[in-house]
Parts: sequence; C-alpha cells; structure tokens
Amino acid sequence: MNAKVSIIMPVFNAENCLETSLKKLTEQSLKEIEIVCVNDGSTDKSGEILALFAEKDKRFNVIAFEKNKGVATARNEALNLASGEFVAFCDADDSFFDSVTLETLYKTAIENEAFICGGSMAFVTPIKIDEKIDGFMFEKDGFVEYEKYQFDYGFTRFIYKKELIANERFSNLTYFEDPPFFVKVLDKAKRFYALNEPTYLCFNKQLNCSKSACQDAFRGILENFKYAKKRNLKKLETYTKFRFEEFFKLYIEKRFSVKEAQNIVKKEPELFEITKAKFSPLQRIFGVKNHGDQKIVSILNLQIKLKRKPKNDK
Repeated sequence: MNAKVSIIMPVFNAENCLETSLKKLTEQSLKEIEIVCVNDGSTDKSGEILALFAEKDKRFNVIAFEKNKGVATARNEALNLASGEFVAFCDADDSFFDSVTLETLYKTAIENEAFICGGSMAFVTPIKIDEKIDGFMFEKDGFVEYEKYQFDYGFTRFIYKKELIANERFSNLTYFEDPPFFVKVLDKAKRFYALNEPTYLCFNKQLNCSKSACQDAFRGILENFKYAKKRNLKKLETYTKFRFEEFFKLYIEKRFSVKEAQNIVKKEPELFEITKAKFSPLQRIFGVKNHGDQKIVSILNLQIKLKRKPKNDK
C-alpha cells in the first residue's frame, strides 16, 4: 500500500494515554496511512502497547531507542523512514480533531495543489485568544501567504508534502524544537491552504520549566529571532520577543541563573535587554507591589504584608 499520509508520533512514558491516541489514529477515515512511532527510551509499558498495535495493524512502523534521545531526534528518525505523500505529526497525548481530519486535509491539499494544508487549533481547556496567539485560528478557508501570517506555533495542525520537507529537520533541542521547523517550512512553501475548522485537539500541558528546558527554549527562540531578522519578518520578530519574555519570566520565578540565560542571547541586543530591563538582580532580591489595601514587600522568598494607610488619614 502506498501511504497518502505518514503520521509521526514520538512516544516517551505515555502509557496512560497512548492506547487511546493510537486507537484514534487507526479510526481515521483515511485508510491509506502509515503510522511511524518512535519509542524514545520509555521505561513504562509504552513499548508493550506499541508492539500490540503493530502486531494487529500492518500500517504501524515502530522503532525503539534504548535510551531517551529527545523528541527532536525521535521525529527526525521518523522523518527518515516516512514514505507517505504527505507527513503529519501527532503527540502521544494529543489527537487529530476527529476521525475525518486527515481525509479532509489530504483531499483539500490535493484539490488545491497545496504543499501545506492545515486548520485551526482546538484546546481541551479554553484559552484566551489575543494578538500573541491569534495565529491558532483561521476565519475562512483559502490560501494564506506566510509573509502576512508569520506565526510560529501549532505545527501539528498541518500536513506537509514530503518532498517539501525532505531535507528539513528539527533542531536538537529538548524544548521549543518545533517552532523553528514550522517557521522555515512555511516560509519555504511561501503559502499554505488554511481551513477554518479545527484539525488538531491539544490537551493543554503544563509548561516544563526545568532549567535545561528553559535554556533550550531560549536557543530555539534565538534561532527563530535570527531567522526573522534575516528574512525581514517583522511580525515574527515581535512574536519571538514575546516568547522570550514569557519563558524568561518562568525562568526567573524558578531562580535559575540569569547569567547563563544572558550568555545564550548575548549577541542579540533586543533579547539581551529583556534580561536586564525587566528582571534586574535587585528586582529578584527585593520587590514591592500593591494588593488591595496591602503593600507586599518581597525579600528573596520572604513576603511581608503591610497594611496601607488610607490617603485621607492624618
């Protein structure tokens, strides 16, 4: 069977949700699919679950790493093996929106001769949509020029022509590895076909804020920032600075080394300034903020609440 779509799924210790996710893939109305799963050194029962599905359904192609190598390496290895006309990506704890999603995306791409086709993102827990994340939604069906779009999140909503991404790979990062891939591929294609309907269901995950994850996020953000400047993508520059600021806030809340973060972005003044202007060493040690009728003084991890004196008191 010649696969119309190869689905790539990295798997790491996902036994609690994996069976449900794989079952949903097998129930896709588009039957000419290839499901490439990479067991990335799982220590739970993920390997056993994958083996059971592969035994029952010959559309599965399962490979296993002895040790965990990270999601980027897992996806890159799967890309080397994918044989479908198009490639789709799905995380083990997410799913495509419904059983006809891949068929809809494939037929739409073929009918419109699109190298990339995707829809809106659906979230299990509703999120507030603002100008920083409005690229998750499309108001109408039709071609979108990346020069106008310049968004960086949500690559799993799309399918990609294999020949377009044949030489593209994910950056070797543990976090924020997909936005640089997504940006480069969309920019390379120049345009994509967008659908108003949702095509991917994201189970809102808690942000992994380990020191190494945040620092890899800084590296991925830096990669996108450099690309945006090189390609003169001003809107993407703005998004990228916003991403850096958000990750840096999380980084500082954990009291990780500011100097290490600064060393990563020291050659990009606009990002480097964020590490100085908003979160100086003094701000991390001492802070004062108003909360109702109280003034909260923070000294390191100690908070002191002081009753504010009304202005009309004498």
